[in-house]
Amino acid sequence: MTLHLQGSLTDRGEPETAMEEHEHVALVLSRNPTVTEAAGRILRRLPGYHVQVVQEPLDAVSPETLGALALAEVLVFEAETAALSQGDPVSNILAHRGPTTRIIAVTPADLPLSMARHLMKSGIDEVVPAEATVAELEDSLTSALSSMLDRRGRAGTGTGDAPGRRGTVIAVAGARGGLGATTIAVNLADMLLDPHGLLRKTPSHTVALIDLDVQFGNAATYVDLEDRGALIELARASGPPDSSFLEYALQRHESGLRVLPAPIAAMPLEALDVIRVGALIDTLRTSYDYVVIDLPHALVSWLEAVVERTDMLLMVTDTSVPSVRSARRMINLLTEENPALATEIVINRESKPLVQSHSHKLAAEALRLPLRHFIAADPNAARRAIDRGEVMATVAPNSSMTKSLRRLAGYILKTFPAPATAGQSQGSN
Repeated sequence: MTLHLQGSLTDRGEPETAMEEHEHVALVLSRNPTVTEAAGRILRRLPGYHVQVVQEPLDAVSPETLGALALAEVLVFEAETAALSQGDPVSNILAHRGPTTRIIAVTPADLPLSMARHLMKSGIDEVVPAEATVAELEDSLTSALSSMLDRRGRAGTGTGDAPGRRGTVIAVAGARGGLGATTIAVNLADMLLDPHGLLRKTPSHTVALIDLDVQFGNAATYVDLEDRGALIELARASGPPDSSFLEYALQRHESGLRVLPAPIAAMPLEALDVIRVGALIDTLRTSYDYVVIDLPHALVSWLEAVVERTDMLLMVTDTSVPSVRSARRMINLLTEENPALATEIVINRESKPLVQSHSHKLAAEALRLPLRHFIAADPNAARRAIDRGEVMATVAPNSSMTKSLRRLAGYILKTFPAPATAGQSQGSN
């Protein structure tokens, strides 16, 4: 769903006659000017909405506000850490919500992940981490609100996700370190969004990028996102992750891409296990059209859970003898768990030749796979993208490297079309 730039912002002092001109009510409950300004500005874009800004503490909401909540279509409230630590003020809000009320909680950046999970399990529709500026928070709220209302629209028309809906899992591995597998994983995930629209680009698909290189992974830094400790908490948890955990744990990039970063502090490879990793992927592929996984260079026991669920393995290599041998060895080991695994070779930092050379043919023979995908080298553009924390499609849309990556994404989209019930805006998970 795309938010239409219509409507006007009002406050609780607006005369009742003006209220009658609106079909819906939206509440903003916060004492933080950053939250009230960002939420108010976003909500006023919804046609037919009257916006009430209420500056009351979360643990002392007035009866008048609770009464208005029963009639509200949308509530945005600030989840104050102090109030949440002293009791459960959210239960009072949930008890007074109306049958159609959808709720977004804006949480402090330092809110413990366990507390955020509790919010999601309690019945909150979306949890949005507080941002440093009004503009940044507006972007996060726009994505969350679009996602939330889009889900409601699909439910109302009977076009929601069908039982057993299953997205495509793409695993990206490097034959050895330094071959650019993470660069390919990050930019491929971005391009699988397949944005459309002339002015403001809207993702056609939902995509999650998971960095399972738990010791040295840096995929999130490529798009300027930070770890919240989600994978460490996953390793420590007594059971497998659920959707509420992932809803908060995945970072939302401005493009619409959702990212689960590797830990900022390296953790033991065996801290994860087959059950947790398998549940992680199973949960993600029921909510996302495409799940891109950046694999570690090490071979660990829980890779079995990844390989069993992978639809396509992209083996990133060059045509040097050491790389080809390493790639073939990794393919052999990974396909032991999934003999039917579709594997594609990606030759990085080399333009696709019109006619493959003798060395290309020898590499293909050694790999026992055709060389279909070549990613052209553009080190200057790639470095600019990494330094700025942005994707190639933004920094260098006309680069030969970007065009090569776009062709690879097109091949995957054609080979594995998105589920028929795919949402039209990112974040609908």
